[in-house]
Amino acid sequence: MALVQPPFGSGILPGLGLALLKGELVARGVDCRVFYWDLDLLEELPGRTPRERFQAFSELTSRPWFPFNEWAFARALHDDRLDHRAPALVERLRSFARRRRNGRALAEHLLALRDRADAVIDRCADGLVDYDVVGIGTTFLQNTAALALARRVKQRWPDKTVVLGGANCDGGMGAALLEHFPFLDNVFSGEVDFAFPAFVQARAAGRSTEAIPGLVSRGADGRVGGTPAPPLGDLDALAIPDYADYVEAFHRHGLDSFLRLTLSLESSRGCWWGERHHCTFCGLNAGGMAFRRKHPERFEAEVDEVVRRYGVRYLYMADNILAVDYFGSVLERMKPREVEFFYEIKSNVTRRQVASLAAGHVSYVKPGIEHFSSAILARMRKGVTGIQNVALLRLAREHGVLVDYAVLVGFPGEEVDEYDRLAKEIPKLTHLRPPVALTPVEFHRFSPYHQVPAQFGLALRPWSEYAEIYPLPEDEIARVAYVFETSQGVPAGHAHLRALLEQLRRWLALYTESRCTLTWHAEGADTIVDDTRPGFGPRRYRLSGFAPEVLRLLDEPKPLVALSRAACAAGSLPAPAAAAAPGETSIAFDAAQFAADPDRCLAPLREAGLIFEESLVRLAGASARETYALALPVPRDFRPANLDWLVY
Repeated sequence: MALVQPPFGSGILPGLGLALLKGELVARGVDCRVFYWDLDLLEELPGRTPRERFQAFSELTSRPWFPFNEWAFARALHDDRLDHRAPALVERLRSFARRRRNGRALAEHLLALRDRADAVIDRCADGLVDYDVVGIGTTFLQNTAALALARRVKQRWPDKTVVLGGANCDGGMGAALLEHFPFLDNVFSGEVDFAFPAFVQARAAGRSTEAIPGLVSRGADGRVGGTPAPPLGDLDALAIPDYADYVEAFHRHGLDSFLRLTLSLESSRGCWWGERHHCTFCGLNAGGMAFRRKHPERFEAEVDEVVRRYGVRYLYMADNILAVDYFGSVLERMKPREVEFFYEIKSNVTRRQVASLAAGHVSYVKPGIEHFSSAILARMRKGVTGIQNVALLRLAREHGVLVDYAVLVGFPGEEVDEYDRLAKEIPKLTHLRPPVALTPVEFHRFSPYHQVPAQFGLALRPWSEYAEIYPLPEDEIARVAYVFETSQGVPAGHAHLRALLEQLRRWLALYTESRCTLTWHAEGADTIVDDTRPGFGPRRYRLSGFAPEVLRLLDEPKPLVALSRAACAAGSLPAPAAAAAPGETSIAFDAAQFAADPDRCLAPLREAGLIFEESLVRLAGASARETYALALPVPRDFRPANLDWLVY
C-alpha cells in the first residue's frame, strides 16, 4: 500500500504519523511505501539550487501564507466553483506579498503553481499506480492538496481504496470531510496506529472492517458513521518509525547539501498540564489529552535504533510536553550519545532542570512562553508567571539551550495597560533570545475557547479565509474548520500594541549570540558586570558589599521582602570598595544599608537594567501584591547555543 505526505507540510520534517504506520505495517508483513509529495513539490518551485528552492518552500509553508498556499490546489479540487472569488483573492495575495521579503516573486510562482496544479497532482498520482490502498495524511495546511490528490486517484482508478487520516480528521472533522467529498472511501480519526494496519489487513483478507476503532465510513444507505479511536494506553507497543523513504527523498532532492537530517520521534502523548488545567487557546490533542509516556528503557532503545538505521543526529520530539521524570532518569542516559534533541517543555523549570536539559543534549526547546505578563498568562491558564518566563530565557542562555517562542496577543479580556509596562521592560532583555513574532491569538477547535466560548464572552464562526478553499455554506465549513474567529471579547484595534511591537522588532534586529551580552564574573569579593546591550552598554559595573549577594539571591524570582530578610540575617559584610577602577561604574551598599532602605539600594540596579521586576499576587485568593525581582546577567563563561538547528 502507499502513504502520502502532501504539501504544505514541513519539508524539513517527515510526518511522524506516517512513519509509525509504515513501521507497523511492515512489521505485519504488509508492503508499504511513503511518498513525500511535499518534498517532490520542491522541483516545482523557483531557485537554481536545492537551498533556494527549499527557502521558497519554507516560506510558502508558513502560516501567514494561508489561504493562498492551500488555494493553489483549490481549482484542482473544486473545478471552477471558486473561480468567481479568484480576482479579489489574487489582488489580496499580491498586496500581502508586497509586505514580505521576496514576497512578490513567491506570489507569482504560487499563481503559476495554481495554473499547473493538475499536472503537479498527476505526477504524484503516477507513482501510485501499483498500490491498491492509498492513505493520505492531512494536518493543518495540507487539506486541499490531500483532497485534490484523493480526487485524482479515484478518477483515474475507481477501484483503489482512498483513505484520509491525520489531525485534520480529528473529532467530527473526519465525518464532515467524508460527507462532502464522495471520492473518499474512508476516513480515520483519532490514534489509529494499530487500527489502520488492522484495516489494511482485514480488507486484504476480505474480512469485515466495521468494528475497527477510528474508522469513519459510509453505510449501505449512504450515511456516514464512526467515532474517533480512543487514545492508546501503551506507547511502548508502538512500532519504531520507518523513515527509509524520507531519507531517500531527502538525499534525492539534494537537501543533504545544506540541511542536517532531522527526524521526528515521540516519547509521550497528551499533556500532563492540560489534564489538570487546559490552556484556554490550545487545541492540540483533541480527545487524547491524557498524558502517557514511554518507559525510559523503551525510549532509549528507540533512539539507538533510529540513530543506527539512518545515521541521524538531530531528533525533533513531537511531544506536547516533556515528562517531568525524564529530566533525571532519561536525560542522564542520553549523555554518552551523539544526538541533539528538540523538546517542548513547560517554562517554569528550575536551574537544575535546565542543566539536565543541556547535559542530556536537549539543545533546542519550545517552552510555550507566550507572554511576559502574569495577568495575561493567568487568562491563558498557563500556570506560570511572566518573570518565570524571563528566568527561563536567562537560564537557557547560560546553559546554551536554544529557545523558540512567540508572544501571543489579543486574549479576551486581557489587561491592555500591561503592554505599556512591558514595552518599558523589554529593552533590558535584549541579551536573551527574542521571540520569533508577536502573534494574535487564534481560536482553535478543541480548545476551551472553542468548546465553551460563552464562558469567555465569545461567539465564534469559522475563520473567513476558509471560504477561499471550501465552496460550502458557513455552517458546513464550521464542521471542517480548525481555526475560528470572533468580534467579541478581543480589544478593539491594536494601538496598545504599537510600543511593544516596536520594542520586539528592535530586539529581533539587534540580537546576536556573541555581541549582545550581559555577563558577570567574580573579582575577589566583588562582582563585575559587563554590558553590551544596545541602549545600556557598553558599560562595566563593579558590585561591592552586599550588592553581589543581591545578584546571587535573585538567581530565581524572589519577592523584595525576602531580600530584606536576607540583609537583616547577613549581619556585617565587608565594607564596599572605596572606588571603582577607571571605566567602571560602582554599585555598592552594605547589608545594613539595604535592610534600612532596600528601594534606594536597588535603584542603581534598576537604572542599569540589571534586574527585571514584576508585581504579583503572592498567594492564591489574596489581594495584596508584592514586587518580585530577578537578576538578568549570565555568567561570563556561558555555554554557546547550538545554532545548527537554525541553519538551512
